[in-house]
Amino acid sequence: MEVAFCFYMAYFTMSLPISYLLNRIQYKKTLMLGISMILLGSIIFIIAMPTLKFETLLLALFIFAIGVVTLDVTTNPFMAIIGPTTTAPARLNLGHSFTLLSTIIIPIIIATSLSSHLSRIYIIIAMITLSALIFISMLDFSHIKMPEISRINQKNNMLRQASFLFGLLAIFCYMGAEASTAGLLINYLHLPQVMGFTLEKAAKYLSFFWGGIMLGRLVGSYIMTKINPAKLLMFAALSGIILIMITITSRGKIAMWSFLALGLSDSIMFPTIFGLLTGKLSHQYLKNKASGFFATAMVGGAFISLFQGKLADMIGLQHAFAGLIVCYLIIFYYAYRRINYSHL
Repeated sequence: MEVAFCFYMAYFTMSLPISYLLNRIQYKKTLMLGISMILLGSIIFIIAMPTLKFETLLLALFIFAIGVVTLDVTTNPFMAIIGPTTTAPARLNLGHSFTLLSTIIIPIIIATSLSSHLSRIYIIIAMITLSALIFISMLDFSHIKMPEISRINQKNNMLRQASFLFGLLAIFCYMGAEASTAGLLINYLHLPQVMGFTLEKAAKYLSFFWGGIMLGRLVGSYIMTKINPAKLLMFAALSGIILIMITITSRGKIAMWSFLALGLSDSIMFPTIFGLLTGKLSHQYLKNKASGFFATAMVGGAFISLFQGKLADMIGLQHAFAGLIVCYLIIFYYAYRRINYSHL
């Protein structure tokens, strides 16, 4: 729990400063900074792993997480501006689908490795990030110009807009639902009434969950070029509610696959909400700033998953997932409002 909380605290504490920095040093330097932080965190983890000193490992994870936050805050508005605003949700879904490759592969590696071998994973990550850093440094970003901050209407305060705040609540709920599902999946499949898997075998099924998210984003990026992204978001939220209801009332393989299928229903939510949230912002400076608020709201992954853990202690793990229905209802209503009210 401390590990997950440390990771999400990086989102809560660093997202807004990074969005401020993004508007000062622009995309290329911010991307390189994020990759450098991931590299630094990996190196510290490799050095600290033999001693297994928990505080040092948490520090390495926090630095690593700052790098991930930096990439999130930077790439979301970047993908939104490289084409028409109307197709931004589709591009965001396509881009985010490829970022999930590591979440599919790493659970398999971890589940089949001893903890002493985890340093090898971070050595691989360090090599990849170093290569990425060199590659990004060679790219030309000069054609992407940031607007002068002095020209931005400072009265355009996003936090005074109900639609913007509602979007932040939607992403807070989404991250809580995703983190709770992924974080408790192993224990859920370990339950005797579900599958009774060993923890090691259950860990491998995380790849099915993340694979569903990746597949859903790839398919969703195409579907969004044909239909309103808000309608697809509303359908995804409704699917999540139905799957949760099946999960808490069934047993065996039905209970397992309905739970794993939440990856498909969750898939398009994160990038689509961002696309809808920033679609009507008139300046790229404001979209970059919105990206910081958006990433800050991802702290919902820490607080809602913590609540789910407490609820599981009181009423049992399987029935505790009923609490996530509230999250999906909020996302459903956000999408409904975006479809039916033009000012949102």
